[in-house]
This record gives sequence, structure tokens and C-alpha cells, in this order.
Amino acid sequence: MQDLKTVQSAVEQYKLDTGQFPAANTNSSFGGWDVSHDGDFISVLVQEGYLRAPVMDPVSDGTYHFRYYVYNKGSYGCVGADSYYVLGIRNFETQSAIDEFQGAFACTSRDWANEFAFVTGGGASYK
Repeated sequence: MQDLKTVQSAVEQYKLDTGQFPAANTNSSFGGWDVSHDGDFISVLVQEGYLRAPVMDPVSDGTYHFRYYVYNKGSYGCVGADSYYVLGIRNFETQSAIDEFQGAFACTSRDWANEFAFVTGGGASYK
């Protein structure tokens, strides 16, 4: 969770500094999401100094990984001034983590909490 919160903070600071969210490096095998286990997870944050090193899930495979995506303004009924992002943990390794960490990010026509063990985002909200 700490790594995910570090990434979220870096994404938010990048937006404050540049006026846009860092682009997701799409992986077609995972629906276009930038995924942590392919070695290219939000690489611009490392290159630009927002993260000290690449971040990945402790297990880091097709089942256990982080995902990041940037959506266009208004996608799925989200309300916001510009694009928005979704950042999530695909699966937790332990039941205690499942019980302890709750996240949410939803818009009118999509609830990412149904797709992730933990999810957060920024730049938009539900009506």
C-alpha cells in the first residue's frame, strides 16, 4: 500500500507541475492499462525524478500487480475539468490486506472497486 500511495503522490505532483497526468504506457494484453509487472509502469515519473526507482507489486506477475490508466474528460460519466486517472492494486496476497485496505473510485457508469482489490484516482468525481 505504501508503494501505491507513493505513486499516487507522484502522479498528483506531476499534474501540479505540468498541468497534466503522466501518460499511461499501455499494455494491450491488459486492456490498455499501464501495469507494474511489465517493467514500464509510469516510467516518466522515474525519468523526471518524481519517483526514485520503478515501483511494482511485491509479487509482480499477471495476477498481482498495480495498474494505471488516464481517461478523457467525461469518460464513464466522471465529472471534472480535464482528464482523470485511476490507480489500483489488482489483487492482494493476504486476507488481512483484503480486510484492512478499502479503496473506491466510481463514476456514473463504472465502479472500479468491482475490478480491483484497492483502487483510487484523481481529477474527477461522481456527480
